[in-house]
Amino acid sequence: MTDCEYCHKEIKKDEDFVLAGKYPSNWEKWKRQRFHTDLLQSPEDYGTIYHKSCFLEMAKNEDVQK
Repeated sequence: MTDCEYCHKEIKKDEDFVLAGKYPSNWEKWKRQRFHTDLLQSPEDYGTIYHKSCFLEMAKNEDVQK
């Protein structure tokens, strides 16, 4: 599975998560399909993944620092 970038614990099946990233362009999607044999893609292929609670805590801490 995938680990949260904030707490470094595994994100388990059916847990809420947040993906901070950018949606891939058509060119990036085409390249991935054309040159990769594994068509299964993970959310973290497109950004940084966090537990929902970790992301909210990180955002809260960022607001406090401002």
